[in-house]
Amino acid sequence: MIQISVIIPMYNVAQFLNKCIASVYQQNLEEDSFEVILVDDQSPDDSKTIAANLIQNHSNARIISHPVNKGLGGARNTGILNASGKYLVFWDADDWFLPGMLAQLFDVAEKYAVDVLEFGAQGIGEKNKIVYTESLSSDKIYNGIDYYKKYRYMDSACNKLYNRSFLLQNGLLFVERLYIEDYEFNTRVFYVAQKVFGIKLIAAQFYQSPDSITRNVDNRRSAKMRDDIAKVMKLVLDFFKKQPNKETKQVSEYFEQRLSYLTATLFFQLFKSRARYIAFENLKSELIKNDIFFINHRIYDLKKELFRNLFLKHFYLFRICRYI
Repeated sequence: MIQISVIIPMYNVAQFLNKCIASVYQQNLEEDSFEVILVDDQSPDDSKTIAANLIQNHSNARIISHPVNKGLGGARNTGILNASGKYLVFWDADDWFLPGMLAQLFDVAEKYAVDVLEFGAQGIGEKNKIVYTESLSSDKIYNGIDYYKKYRYMDSACNKLYNRSFLLQNGLLFVERLYIEDYEFNTRVFYVAQKVFGIKLIAAQFYQSPDSITRNVDNRRSAKMRDDIAKVMKLVLDFFKKQPNKETKQVSEYFEQRLSYLTATLFFQLFKSRARYIAFENLKSELIKNDIFFINHRIYDLKKELFRNLFLKHFYLFRICRYI
């Protein structure tokens, strides 16, 4: 039985593949118990050639090539639909496993028969400096909404083991060609999930590239990020409105909190870019028009919560703030 499928999208990641793939084969697992699916998303560099050389002696690894670029979400979907493992791990090529961790994660997932298992991770900056550590454990199995209400782990898809049957049975795939696709995907995942568990085991390290989507200051990419956050808000709201239990307090609070966080994030992005006041007014008008201006729910991110209470509740401060 294939226990775990490791899904690795490839797009301009040639320099990272050696370390990433090598880490997958340091997991105390027999090669016939897991598989590695590398998805070439029409990468313009030599990622595909390098990957082919790295896996040539591993019969459990293969490359699937897209005829057209589908983005990170599309590459992950290809992995989901072609995987055989009981559990899935979504890996970015600039991430790596710590030795022996996959076997431990599989044992925990099997013990509790989870839909989703969250595990700890560290962010690694230049010169191998640890820039953050996320590590916590839940005291028992929860459904997704109750777990989310009690525990704040990571919105990333990369610190989780997902039950493949759970995803397929609930039609849980990523939106293609969209930034912050993890947030939208996990919003649906945690709403549906009945068995979520978290462990403090630090199983992975994520390279914090200065050129990443969330840290890049390029105006074009920043504008796409803001556009895609608004798209995700519409998708989340539309999904919420379709749910038969949307009127219950627990469900409405879950979705409103998710939408409030994105609202604050949108304005915070503008604030950091020192946009003119008219940009804040235009954004507010656009969100109100689309029924996605959510500012009345507490946010668990302390920085964004302060920003919400200070600026979004007192909008005139954007006009008088000397930073914009």
